[in-house]
Amino acid sequence: MARLYTSPILLNEVKTISITQLKKWGYLQADSKPKSGNITWSRNGIETSSIGITVDMQQNCIELTYTVNGEPRRCVIALVNAPANIGNGLLWLFECPETGKRCRKLYYANTYFLHREAHRGAMYESQTYSSNTRAKIKILEQFHTSWKAQETINQPHFKSWYAGQPTKRYKRAMNHLKAAAGYSPEDYDRLFIL
Repeated sequence: MARLYTSPILLNEVKTISITQLKKWGYLQADSKPKSGNITWSRNGIETSSIGITVDMQQNCIELTYTVNGEPRRCVIALVNAPANIGNGLLWLFECPETGKRCRKLYYANTYFLHREAHRGAMYESQTYSSNTRAKIKILEQFHTSWKAQETINQPHFKSWYAGQPTKRYKRAMNHLKAAAGYSPEDYDRLFIL
């Protein structure tokens, strides 16, 4: 008997629609007429899929039209606004049709664009790593940031002090170097032990 498929849906690899993208493409202009277009996804320069999108800012909703296995789908998702946390202006958010949660990004899995928690068993790729792999990644990231900090300090014309005070950029670079210095040679050796 065949085994059941147990690999989780990786949210890093599925198609997404984000508020940031819609704003960049000019869909979220307040009190404008409904705007229609297409969103396409590609891999290695080859278009893999596309959907139709209509954004109606007067009704505060978006309508997605696409086909799944030859069947047409139409999905209407409400747009809501919330006050920005810095106190000025409003943020646009999607309201997931299944969970009712507000979010800035919708994920396509199981034939619908929904909030990430609506997709059962879905997770980010980093959540599938073992604790050993996560520890190695953390050490490598520290090493990389310290290397970049050292590169920044060694730039010609880099100002480490101004008016008798260390610059913010210099302080930040030194903090990265100090954090990386906290790792022992054994930590770096562990990276290369299989």
